[in-house]
Amino acid sequence: MSRRTNPYWPILFLLLCVGTTPAAPEVHRTADGLVATGDSGEPLWSRTFDYRLFRPLVVDDLVFVTGISGRLLALDRRTGRERWRFQTEDDWLYPPVQAGGRLVVVGRDSGLHGLSPTDGREIWRRPLVQEPTEGPAVAGGRVLQGTFGGVLWAISPKKGKVLWRRRLDSPPLRLVADDELAVMGGYDTWLRAVQVGDGELRWRLRLPGPLESPPLLDDGRVVVLVGTSLLAIDRRSGRLIQRLPASATGERLRFLPETGKNSRLRWVSEETEDGASQLQRDAPDLPQQEE
Repeated sequence: MSRRTNPYWPILFLLLCVGTTPAAPEVHRTADGLVATGDSGEPLWSRTFDYRLFRPLVVDDLVFVTGISGRLLALDRRTGRERWRFQTEDDWLYPPVQAGGRLVVVGRDSGLHGLSPTDGREIWRRPLVQEPTEGPAVAGGRVLQGTFGGVLWAISPKKGKVLWRRRLDSPPLRLVADDELAVMGGYDTWLRAVQVGDGELRWRLRLPGPLESPPLLDDGRVVVLVGTSLLAIDRRSGRLIQRLPASATGERLRFLPETGKNSRLRWVSEETEDGASQLQRDAPDLPQQEE
């Protein structure tokens, strides 16, 4: 007499396998390197470095690491072992971004590099003439890169082709962007908004002081911290909607790069050496967008 097999066993087996697969670890900066922690916060691996690291980029099972060094390292997220490295003659590599199937990193002197994320092979390089002001940003399928020469570049991430260049009155600083708009500060306290699609300047607004942190794009508004004031700006026209006090204690604050429900914002103060926030609070309610 033949023994019948339960048709649900394969499904149950798969469910058990999925249920027992450990979650990918969280990777954090420390004072002298990186540490990966499990679900309960226990350390799984750590690495130390003899140079200052920037915030790592974590994509799937890889951790991409740059800093005040001419190398980019790709580490295995679960073990911390090195998968590959990309070496330049720079003394400084900014944090990379991923776009269009490429890992894009900018060096202090060598310009932009488009790499294969799987093996670190260089696919293209784009010299910038001037030194970059900060790391690249990704928006609208483009890589945006500012330089101290006052130029904002838009580059195709796949092939490194120049899509447009916009010359500005000041080097672009603290740039943030979405698929429509790139908003940035500068040394001259002007806030500028450039269209991501074609590089045209949409508006600019004179601020009462320098930006304390990158702007925040929140629905129909651009929100900035200037000194101890929170400014809400109409993103279509650049018109100031409202000015609110952001701090009663005079501390220098920075936005968290996220918003909560009901247009609630959160901010943090300057980071500590290990990347932890010293302070976190709710920001005031923003005004509703005027029609």
